[in-house]
Amino acid sequence: MNMFDEARALRGTLEMCGITQGEMARRLGVSQSYIANKLRLLNHCENMQKKILDSGISERHARALLRLRDEGVREAALDRVCREKMNVAECEALVDLLYCSEAPSTVGKAERLKRIDAF
Repeated sequence: MNMFDEARALRGTLEMCGITQGEMARRLGVSQSYIANKLRLLNHCENMQKKILDSGISERHARALLRLRDEGVREAALDRVCREKMNVAECEALVDLLYCSEAPSTVGKAERLKRIDAF
């Protein structure tokens, strides 16, 4: 079972049983943040989920990429992470650079994609 299958199973159980993340965490003997972090993975679109699984990056890499709101920038960042075999800290640094550089309204998508290559 991969990270996305686990997240879908958790979401399905939450919905079917009508319990909170906190209650599920207590029953499973894990923290509520563990449940929340698993569920956050489902914010990746299906295409990104497939690319993430095919790339073999870790769950921490996948969560770090979620900070990037623009799907195109997120996908380009994933490609760079894979191409350069970045560890989690390097991936997070790339995401920080892309996320914090400027407000999305003042920088176009093409410019954000250039920054990925410049990093």
